[in-house]
Amino acid sequence: MNLKRILKRQIVSIRYASLKKLCFNTQLLTTPTYFKVFLTMKLIYFTLFIIVITISGMTGYLLQTQEGVIAAGSPQIVRRPDFTLSDIQGNFHSSQDWDGKVVIINFWATWCPPCIREIPIFIELQKIYGEKGLQFVGIAVDELALVKQFSAKKQINYPILVSQQESLTIARQFGLKIEALPFTAIVDRSGNIRARYARQLNQPTLEEVILPLLSEKMNDAT
Repeated sequence: MNLKRILKRQIVSIRYASLKKLCFNTQLLTTPTYFKVFLTMKLIYFTLFIIVITISGMTGYLLQTQEGVIAAGSPQIVRRPDFTLSDIQGNFHSSQDWDGKVVIINFWATWCPPCIREIPIFIELQKIYGEKGLQFVGIAVDELALVKQFSAKKQINYPILVSQQESLTIARQFGLKIEALPFTAIVDRSGNIRARYARQLNQPTLEEVILPLLSEKMNDAT
């Protein structure tokens, strides 16, 4: 869920009842006072429209610039940040725990519908490619109790770390430019960030990225 969708919903929810009344009451429009009100409200509406379009365009640009696959040998390849967070059982995990594996780090929340929709895909891919060196790691930007309940219900088969505050800082270090969920970063066996996505993912998109990475050896990307 991103800023663009939220803004659209807010604008749609604004009701200009008085403006509609003026538009369909020609008698009111003939008086100078009401005509001024009509023009003022039209100007306000137009200004709001321009603001929404501008912010939406900026949001789309930010999403586009932070998405996609980073090819081997590209100067854009950067090493993943180091972090330590606790899981839903209270055990601490470091990003170094999964060195040597292809790691998919997914930032999500139980209140985020796109996040919830993609989790079954992650569970299935972990089953298929886990023995080949693929490791999903979920980082929940949510309350511990809600995450524990959701994880048990969905039978999530990969580590779920939880932090409402620190997780957003870590997401920014991975390349998140706006506070939107879901956000997913894919890290190769050498610990380099090779892809970023600020949207819901599907199985074909993920397999297109992870299969070549699973066949790479450590340090092949540099």
